[in-house]
Amino acid sequence: MKSILILLALVTLTEGAISQSENGQFRVDCDLVAILPRLDSEWSEWFDASNTFVINSNDNNDIVHYRGDGETVVYRNLGGLETLTTPSGDRYQILHILDEDGNLMDFQLFEDPSIGVKLIMEDMLIQFSKNQ
Repeated sequence: MKSILILLALVTLTEGAISQSENGQFRVDCDLVAILPRLDSEWSEWFDASNTFVINSNDNNDIVHYRGDGETVVYRNLGGLETLTTPSGDRYQILHILDEDGNLMDFQLFEDPSIGVKLIMEDMLIQFSKNQ
């Protein structure tokens, strides 16, 4: 019975904002965005914008970002994957990436889809979330 409950919980998780294929590739769907334009400023209000991230999209485990404006961006995986926990107990993975313009950033993926994904740049943060 316990294993059935665990399986049900895993299926429920993958049917939400995250879905995974057999080859390790998975997708994270988000429908909200907030921006911290400068580290010394305030976060914007959340706004609606459909964004999808395909993780492990190729042999290099790059990330493909299908943006809400119809554009597609490929983030090159530079390695350094870590699994960590915030002081409040939220688990996440963080990875060093390079965008198509050569900008270094970090990609932070939270287990909780309502926290979602953060793109962490030198002077700016963008957070993508799934409306629950």
